[in-house]
Amino acid sequence: RHRSGGSRNMARIDRRPLKYHTERFLEELETRGLSAHTISAYARDLSQFERFLRDLTRDEEPLARDVTPKAVRRFVSSLTAARYARRSVQRKLAAVRSLARYLVSRKLLKRNPTTGLSAPKAEKRLPSFLRKKEVELLFSGGGTSARESRDRAILELFYSTGIRLSELAGLRVESLDTDARLVRVIGKGDRERVVPVGRAAVEAVRRYLSSRGETGGRGRPLFEGRQGRPLS
Repeated sequence: RHRSGGSRNMARIDRRPLKYHTERFLEELETRGLSAHTISAYARDLSQFERFLRDLTRDEEPLARDVTPKAVRRFVSSLTAARYARRSVQRKLAAVRSLARYLVSRKLLKRNPTTGLSAPKAEKRLPSFLRKKEVELLFSGGGTSARESRDRAILELFYSTGIRLSELAGLRVESLDTDARLVRVIGKGDRERVVPVGRAAVEAVRRYLSSRGETGGRGRPLFEGRQGRPLS
């Protein structure tokens, strides 16, 4: 039998195939209360790892001792070469890492072969955005009801200031100075900042406040949902 290097990591001789220990590991996951979906994902990823080991060791039944640092590194490299998404590589490595911990706990491996091995960082996706024509279409509609006026004012204020949704939801009537065209925003860490507001956004807010029958209303949410409650 051809074996990849790593016998030094073997805690004791065990002739049962890795598949046997993987099945016991999956059974243990069930006792921990993991969902069937999660266990199924573990099973698929570990089955793929076992197939890789079969090719690597040229053995139909790889053993626990075949789970070596070199084998795991090659497995991760093969996934990257096959253009798996980084999140998928991270998930598969996490499954192998968990199995390795189990093998160590059963004294089938002396050390965890995944220690110090990190998966490639997940790619950062660029935020989606609206094109100019889509923005124009978004602002082309609008009715006269209080709700329609509110929604239009929200869109205008978002577009004009770039504040966060949570910040907009926390605005009070007195947060907006319509004459100076400034809005006081409470951001992360309760830090306050003052943001300029465009003329169109100010006019849209004025129309909205007028449609709900007020021009003052200090202490009330600037944008209200059902029954006068703040937006969530």
